[in-house]
Amino acid sequence: MGIHEYIKEFLEYCEIAQNKSSKTIENYRHYLKRFDDFLSENINPKDLTLKKIQNFRIFLNRMVDEKGRKLSVKTQNYHLISLRAFLKYLVKNDVDTLAPEKIELSKIQERTVEFLNH
Repeated sequence: MGIHEYIKEFLEYCEIAQNKSSKTIENYRHYLKRFDDFLSENINPKDLTLKKIQNFRIFLNRMVDEKGRKLSVKTQNYHLISLRAFLKYLVKNDVDTLAPEKIELSKIQERTVEFLNH
């Protein structure tokens, strides 16, 4: 079975077993479809490597939306969070694949909060 089928199973698992919200499932579907499209072939999960993930991260970092804007680091991390959740599902179901812990998120600058004084 290839990545396409496992992604479908994962989304169904999120809906039924984990009772995730429809918005979460929609986001997972969007982010994982982008990853699946990036791979451009229905590979076996055991063929996922850190190098492929690194190439995906480069792809995301260079991606420009329809308005000419680059994806923010936070949005790139959302893709990786979805991918890690998917890999955790695979590992939990004894599918040989890349360990999800190997995928690190990018560091995001802390927001500065300004207070109003009297």
